[in-house]
Amino acid sequence: MAIEINGVPLGTYNANLLDFSVGTPGPDVKYFASPSTLFFKQLRVRQSLRTISLKIEFMAEEEHKVARSISDLTSKLIGDVELMLPDGYYYICMLKKVSAPVRVYEMIYTATFTFIGYRAGREEKHSADLNNSGIPESTSLTVKGNYIAPATITVTAFPDAAISYGSVQYTFDVSSETVICIDGVNKKVTDGYGYNAFKKVDITDFPILPPGKVSIYCLNISHIDVSYRPIYW
Repeated sequence: MAIEINGVPLGTYNANLLDFSVGTPGPDVKYFASPSTLFFKQLRVRQSLRTISLKIEFMAEEEHKVARSISDLTSKLIGDVELMLPDGYYYICMLKKVSAPVRVYEMIYTATFTFIGYRAGREEKHSADLNNSGIPESTSLTVKGNYIAPATITVTAFPDAAISYGSVQYTFDVSSETVICIDGVNKKVTDGYGYNAFKKVDITDFPILPPGKVSIYCLNISHIDVSYRPIYW
């Protein structure tokens, strides 16, 4: 079965995916139950993480090469991991544990790698050129997925520029044409040269897009780029 780990085919490690399983996440709900009513007051709902298990077969002509392949793969799984599995989805996850290798035939071993993470789609992008006329304009996109998605918004801003969607608003403190990137994935704000630009934006939270149609209203903006990964329950 085809699989990629951080964009690298599993076969690079002399390995093959034998089987995989993806758990179903349950909602992490905070609630209040009043003694005077039968109904619950929902305070917060967040997506819990899935458990992803991969049973992987390793093959080599010599036993020490099998051990090296397992070691090489494990070393690449420390930190953030992106899996592309045969079900057609990506999984943004982290390694939780690796089972002891089991010898099944001569120089063939299997091991089970267990991750926790969430299901995502390919990166989606939306761009729009605007008039920068001093009159508010809007651009709309349809956010895929069925759960809120962290997003990156990059704008070419002019003096007194602002953008908003839903209850979220960003205003920009620039004296001339300036590219500003609000990165909701890596939680940083930079200018067109990659330098810290937090002081140039009035920001209280990073962009998170709800699924469905989203309209972004712009003032004194000549161009906007929006990118995100669809997130699925």
